Amino acid sequence: MVEAGEGYTGTREMVEEAALSFAQAAAVDIPGFDFEIWGEVPIARGLGSSATLRAGVVAALNHLTGEPLDRRAMIGLTSRLDNNSPDNACAAFEGGFCVAKMDPKTFAYQDHLRFELPEDLVFVAASPEYKVMTEDARRVLPKMLPFRDVVTSANSLAYLVAVLVSGEFERLKDAVHDCIHQPYREHLNPFGHESIEAGCHSGAYAGWLSGSGSTVICLCAPSKAQAVSEAMQQAYRVSGVGSRAYRLFADNRGVRVDDE
Repeated sequence: MVEAGEGYTGTREMVEEAALSFAQAAAVDIPGFDFEIWGEVPIARGLGSSATLRAGVVAALNHLTGEPLDRRAMIGLTSRLDNNSPDNACAAFEGGFCVAKMDPKTFAYQDHLRFELPEDLVFVAASPEYKVMTEDARRVLPKMLPFRDVVTSANSLAYLVAVLVSGEFERLKDAVHDCIHQPYREHLNPFGHESIEAGCHSGAYAGWLSGSGSTVICLCAPSKAQAVSEAMQQAYRVSGVGSRAYRLFADNRGVRVDDE
């Protein structure tokens, strides 16, 4: 059914699963196809590489078969394929900043809201040379959390979203606090905390662990991006860990299919 481009045989199972699931969801027959995959999203770094791949396959097949699924259906399908992670699926299809609603029992995608982010807001991402597998990162999480930690994290998250909506980004300073997953994943992400602190000390508004890691992200103004990037990488370098920094901007368009 699927012919993989040279060098991409490791993604065959993921592509085939997405193709078969799409055919079932859309109730269509899919002709045989070749695929090539390229890009700069590092694998196992908490930047949504698996969701990017799955969203691309679903969107391409939907286009190839005459658009049988609307965007919401594609988001739901991609979310299911990506371990019920609608945050990544929504962002891939819709662009901008998305907040997804999940079924509290099944964690399945139900709905989402989105708003655009300004083009001059920079996300400096520092990806160390080591990988963090999602399965491993989930295993280290505790089964129970102190009530105070949950309240603190929920308050921080709500405030973060409110600031992003308002555009008053400087109010993020000393305002982002996670007690639910980052502390428990620190041993899987050595020197990540130091990299975030270095970025904030160099002018970033705030920083956090991207997904389950290993990438850490700092949010800053364009004028601070170079200094923040260098500081974040230096924090890894002095600890003997190589890293690569990316200066990223929000894509407010989402996935697009090019016929060429």
